[in-house]
Amino acid sequence: MKYILFTFLCVVSALLFTINASETSPSTEKLSEKIGSEFVHTIKSIDTINVISSDQKMNASLTRAIKSCVLNDDHFYFDKTKKCEFVPEIGFKISGKKEYIIYASYCAKQLKFIDGNHETILDCDPMGALMENTFKKAVQ
Repeated sequence: MKYILFTFLCVVSALLFTINASETSPSTEKLSEKIGSEFVHTIKSIDTINVISSDQKMNASLTRAIKSCVLNDDHFYFDKTKKCEFVPEIGFKISGKKEYIIYASYCAKQLKFIDGNHETILDCDPMGALMENTFKKAVQ
């Protein structure tokens, strides 16, 4: 009987921990201020992302990985911008109510977010290697 009670308590504890962990998502407040809340909402809600160079749709796993790179304020420096030239090495098309573009420059460790005529470049040094490794998988 003690074994059954102990097992039950372990299962309930694990479920509660999982529920709490899944509800906690990284902050995107600063990202929303920079690129717009509609852009951030579209990234959060899409099921697939297209690679611009090949117009191929990425699988769900890769889409989730790219979203987790982009949708985290801790992955960006919002208070400074490099003076180097932005040379895009890969681009992603995100479609929702509107069409958005995200370009990545691995050498500059920057992302360019394009919403129509509005462009925002953000330094993503904190996730530079993660971004490059994740994004390169999209074209392999």
